[in-house]
Amino acid sequence: MRACLQAGVHYLDITAEINVHRLAEGLGVEATRAGVMLLPGVGWDVASTDCLALQLSRRVTNPVSMRIALQVAGSMSRGSAVSAGEIAGAGLMVRVNDALKPAPDASMFNFDDGDGDGDGDVSCFPLPFGDLVTTWHSTRIPNIAMFVNVTGDAFPAGELSALPDGLIKENATGSGPVQWWRSQDRTARSYGREWKP
Repeated sequence: MRACLQAGVHYLDITAEINVHRLAEGLGVEATRAGVMLLPGVGWDVASTDCLALQLSRRVTNPVSMRIALQVAGSMSRGSAVSAGEIAGAGLMVRVNDALKPAPDASMFNFDDGDGDGDGDVSCFPLPFGDLVTTWHSTRIPNIAMFVNVTGDAFPAGELSALPDGLIKENATGSGPVQWWRSQDRTARSYGREWKP
């Protein structure tokens, strides 16, 4: 990002790593002065969740909290596995009263998958995705938490260098990712939404 600022060129990437989003946020004033756009997170996670979180927030009167969950299905590429390690390595965080806070004791959350088939809730564990930065900027909801649900063999075991470089074929044609949102207004009434691309 700093090289892009010096060169006067825009910056894009597909990461969901929170520390990359925090860096872009911290360089925002400098980027504006330079006329440079810093836009991490244009991939599956942050771009789509941010757009849909904004839509849900507009349907809730005075939203005060939002929980977002992503489902990771299928195998990961090497880059995704390395990025997942960076996300987990940042430490658990949530947004509380507009500020990012460490949340070492954050616990699992169950999302209703809403499909009506009676199979119950989907258990998700907390993880600090870049949405903790972007969703706040888009919605100004003061309290935001991010979660992930992992199915199958999404997280690889063994040596990361043995993983493929890019898109894994079965992921391109599989059931695809799922994202869930739960938002609450000042009266504690909850609103939910599910999205499958």
